[in-house]
Amino acid sequence: MKRSVIILGALLLFTTVLSRSGAAQAALGDSVTSRPLVPGVTFRRIESASGPWVLSVLEVDLRRPELDIRGVRACDMILGRERPSAIARRLRQEGLNVVGALNADFFDLRGGTGAAVSSVVIDGELVKAVADSPADRSDDARTQFGTTTDRRPVIERFSLTGLVRAPSGDWPLVAVNARVQAGLALLTRWFDSTAVVAAADSSVVSVSMLKTGGRGDTAHYRVDTIPVRRGLDVPTEQTVVLVASGDAIPVVERLRPGDRVDVITKLSPDRGPLRTVIGGWPRIVRGGQNVALEADTVEGTRPGFSQARHPRSALGISRDSATLYLVTVDGRQERSVGMTLDELANAMIALGAYEAMNFDGGGSTTLVVRDSVVNNPSDKSGERPVGNVIVVTRNGGKQPAEGRRAVPRREKAVSSCVLPVRADTTSAGPRQTQ
Repeated sequence: MKRSVIILGALLLFTTVLSRSGAAQAALGDSVTSRPLVPGVTFRRIESASGPWVLSVLEVDLRRPELDIRGVRACDMILGRERPSAIARRLRQEGLNVVGALNADFFDLRGGTGAAVSSVVIDGELVKAVADSPADRSDDARTQFGTTTDRRPVIERFSLTGLVRAPSGDWPLVAVNARVQAGLALLTRWFDSTAVVAAADSSVVSVSMLKTGGRGDTAHYRVDTIPVRRGLDVPTEQTVVLVASGDAIPVVERLRPGDRVDVITKLSPDRGPLRTVIGGWPRIVRGGQNVALEADTVEGTRPGFSQARHPRSALGISRDSATLYLVTVDGRQERSVGMTLDELANAMIALGAYEAMNFDGGGSTTLVVRDSVVNNPSDKSGERPVGNVIVVTRNGGKQPAEGRRAVPRREKAVSSCVLPVRADTTSAGPRQTQ
């Protein structure tokens, strides 16, 4: 009886909040079904005739130490795409108890690389970072979700604050494993030549460096080779490659074997050591208030994206940071038409979110329970291969969830991976994948 009252209350709150906003009216026939998946994780399906809308929700109790939230790259590579259900199935075969997964960041669909737009941190390792987002009209980074090493969930507009300390002075680092037109970029073991190149008519100079130590966000290197033009060395587990283009070329040209170079890589604003960072766009709820209508101005979204109804994926955090909400809204279908960002923000508030952000939607919108899709993706071909996902895993007991440290895979190591076409390594950067 108590459980039925809670579910009914959630439904009434959902329809009431939407009605107050003018986005929808409460209607007969609305329903909520709910089932526990594991202790601390509940799946809910909400159907409302007001849109009409169909929402699928994973509600995760972050206070339970055996539950873990992590970002996972498709194919365990910086490039490539993979269906969320295939990622979940692969992880389960590796021994992880996957409870659920949600598609996450926007990625390069047109170019076929699957490269994520925003910064990426996986298992505490900075996989990709940029000083600002190259894909939107604003100069600032897009909104991203992260978890700290002490398990706190955060939503911020992280951007790279990098520094290269060379014998010639201190110089800004503008990218890690990301495409740049001018400046210094660091290539690590996650490097892929299709994702990280300068424009075809730009000259680049690079040098290989051996890691000799470091602490926190500062790494110490020793220059291992003489600088070379255009061609890029391939980083290894022990080495990185510093690449210069444009006005930064003299910085690398002056380096000689044996020189010491310190590289500082951190994401700002500083929220402490980060274990996971995964991108989205834009923030839609701040401090319990709907801020979706500000997105066009603040984060450079466009009316066709923000004010039209599309399938949506979203993430929310409760006021006490104890609950995580992973949400999909089906769209472009008779039973569910999708939501505007304003409607999505109201829905997230009604579900209990105090902070919330939008993820890639449209045909990418997919929620997986264990390794089965539980929403209804809008692409005619069904579930779309995406660039990355947020995964909820559970350890068997009440101890902290088991660790899995991701390492970059070789090509064709993952059979479910959709690999990019590598004939053109100078195509335009990632675009919105709605």
